[in-house]
Amino acid sequence: MRKYEITMKNGKESDVILKKLGYISAMVAVLLIFSTLFFGCSSKDEAETNETKKENNQTVSTSEKTTEKTTEVTEPESDNFFDGAVFVGDSVTLGLKNYVTSERNQGRECLGNAKFLAEGSMSYSNTLPEIGAKNSIHPRYNGTEMHIEDALALMNANKVFIMLGMNDFCIYPEEQAMANAKECTDRIKEKNPDIDIYIESVTPALFDSGKFSNENINKFDVALKNFCDENGYTYVDVASAMKDENGILISSYCGDPGAKGVHMSNIGCKAWVDYLNKICIEEK
Repeated sequence: MRKYEITMKNGKESDVILKKLGYISAMVAVLLIFSTLFFGCSSKDEAETNETKKENNQTVSTSEKTTEKTTEVTEPESDNFFDGAVFVGDSVTLGLKNYVTSERNQGRECLGNAKFLAEGSMSYSNTLPEIGAKNSIHPRYNGTEMHIEDALALMNANKVFIMLGMNDFCIYPEEQAMANAKECTDRIKEKNPDIDIYIESVTPALFDSGKFSNENINKFDVALKNFCDENGYTYVDVASAMKDENGILISSYCGDPGAKGVHMSNIGCKAWVDYLNKICIEEK
């Protein structure tokens, strides 16, 4: 009897244990299912998040590329009338070169990217002989003395503004001086067939000095204008912008009143540039 009761008691304990194990198993199963669902969703969410980030990164990258493309600005080619032009002349033009260079160095636009071939005392006449010939004067390009036409070709000039004659009419008769001017321009045109030639007038003087008088300057300028009309060149009457009511160089425009009275001050050079901008750009 005692043995039976013990068995029964053990049986009840076994049932209790089994029930507890069953509960534990069920809870473990529930936890496993919950974990699977939770981590599965988390993994899925993480995957979706990563995918979204990836897509966003791609979008940002694409956007950046698009922004880069839209912010790329191609600098337009300059259309300044004086780009490709070369100014040829004597010491008066040399003064203009110095003024233009100073303006550009200070960040101010001045005659586009025009260049200069200027030498003191150069004339239509003394630039014709061979290089090194006695009394000849030739401009220098990149440190090398050469004829005007050859320098213009190397510079790829599309326009040339010539102010010569101050050292011609005082030495030669007008007919000879103009014949030298024609030979000079013929050489330029032969070497540079597509170039446009502009002939600038000789500018006035502050005072007369022998043959170098404003009367003779005016006569020579008339001859230059006729020469341009006959040969299809453009005459640029710079002198008209430099004269006062008496027909002489405006005093404030003169840079050497105590010397020759023919070279320009900065004020005179500015008036010169302003005139060129007004007259030449109008024909653009």
